[in-house]
Amino acid sequence: MADEKLLISRVLAGEEEAFSDLVKQYHNGMLRVASAIVGSADADDVVQDAWIKAIRALENFEGRATLKTWLTTIVANTAKSHAKKHSRWLALEDLKSDERDDLGLERFTPNGHWLNPLKVWDLGSPEAAACSEQMHQALVETLETLSHAQRMVFILHELNGMEVESICNILEITPSNARVLLHRARNKLYAAIEAMI
Repeated sequence: MADEKLLISRVLAGEEEAFSDLVKQYHNGMLRVASAIVGSADADDVVQDAWIKAIRALENFEGRATLKTWLTTIVANTAKSHAKKHSRWLALEDLKSDERDDLGLERFTPNGHWLNPLKVWDLGSPEAAACSEQMHQALVETLETLSHAQRMVFILHELNGMEVESICNILEITPSNARVLLHRARNKLYAAIEAMI
């Protein structure tokens, strides 16, 4: 927290290096949040708008939340506004989990962890590296097949490390809904990984 305060004061003092450090530290996470909400095509524009809003509001940052949480909230709200403006925001009904697909409950513990974690690959050989690239491609393709709601929740939770409560606040859904969406996304990704091994 002390480092954040120092960084903020340096940015507010106009130090370009401090702003550069701020961007290096948080930009990729903000980009993932924006991509989860508006898609990768508009994510850069949304993040740029969010940075402008954040810098303008930085002197009002009170430190009640971490800087990461504060910036994530700004980019999420900017992305939601952008999506609504361009008629791409999902209605709440679209986020509700009423799909009847196989939940794959046998693969996970009640708290969402895999019962049988996947084995770790040795990437020391060219063959293993090629398999790793194939796995990455399969996961990217599987992410694209997830519903928009599943993809948003998965990216925010697994790639950005956000807690379910924060995701619920951003997406305006219930915790149980978020958990079901996350579970279904994990299940589909697990199936893709399972098919590769």
